[in-house]
Amino acid sequence: MDSQEKKSQNKMVEYLKKICKASGIFLRGKKSLKDCTTDKEMIERMKEILKEAGMEGKPTLEKAEELRLMTEAAELDTGNILSDKSGR
Repeated sequence: MDSQEKKSQNKMVEYLKKICKASGIFLRGKKSLKDCTTDKEMIERMKEILKEAGMEGKPTLEKAEELRLMTEAAELDTGNILSDKSGR
C-alpha cells in the first residue's frame, strides 16, 4: 500500500466518523470497531453500521442529518400530544 492510498483511506475513516456522529451514531472504538485492524476494515464496518441504521446508498452528511431526524421523530412520545381543542 502506498502512502497516497493510506492517506485516502485515513480521510475516508475520518469522513465516515463525521457522518456517524451527524446521524446520531456514536462509535465506541473498543466496542464497534474492536475487530478492525486496518483502515479498510474500519471503513467497511462503519458503512455496515450506517446501513443497519437505515442509510441507503453512498453515505453523505445530508443523508446523515435526514437519518438523525427520522430516528428522533420515531422516538417521540405521542402520548404527550394534546388533543383538546381549547388552546390559548
